[in-house]
Amino acid sequence: MQGKRQIVALSPVALSTPGIYAISRTWPAEGKWVLKLEGRHTAASAVTSTLVKLTGDSFERKGAVMKPGVADADSLEAMLR
Repeated sequence: MQGKRQIVALSPVALSTPGIYAISRTWPAEGKWVLKLEGRHTAASAVTSTLVKLTGDSFERKGAVMKPGVADADSLEAMLR
């Protein structure tokens, strides 16, 4: 990747519990990665989102808190630094 920004599409997989999903790793092992998750309820026009910093094969749980609205670009850039 050599300093280039890259976006990787993810495919959530439904688990046996309704409403619970898993995301398999499809991004390269090298580089810095931030997972952006958004939940949308179109009938209510509601959006909630979170940014999660990924490190190797793990993620920072303390930052994985869903908040109302769309995650802002400044927060994303800060996590990538």
